Amino acid sequence: MLNLSLNTFLKGLLTVSILGFSACNKPLNTNVGQQAGSKGINVDDYSNPLYDKGRILYKDHCIQCHSLNGTGGNLGPKLDELAKSMDGTYIREAIIEPNRFIKEGYKANIMPQDFENRLSESEMDSLVFYLTN
Repeated sequence: MLNLSLNTFLKGLLTVSILGFSACNKPLNTNVGQQAGSKGINVDDYSNPLYDKGRILYKDHCIQCHSLNGTGGNLGPKLDELAKSMDGTYIREAIIEPNRFIKEGYKANIMPQDFENRLSESEMDSLVFYLTN
């Protein structure tokens, strides 16, 4: 019972922390979710606006070419494999300038070059958060 209460408290704390970063227009700490995951908190267990928006953006913009957790296309690299080895800053840069970060075995000029214009800053935060969690 105590573990459940602590887990519920930590989920709420994580949600407040994430919303605090986003609401203050400060750089998003994309490692928050990774830190939470290492503590045994599953972000799928609760509703998080940042995570939920990122999931929608992934489905709208990425799933056709990239797979995540076994679902999606295979034209581009598997995003769950990339997220394990890259931090949020690198993933953001790879989305904005995809030809600068070509994974071995993939060709340049396949991924759209205009995601910086397609997504707002908050949408980019949400997408990166989703991909790193």
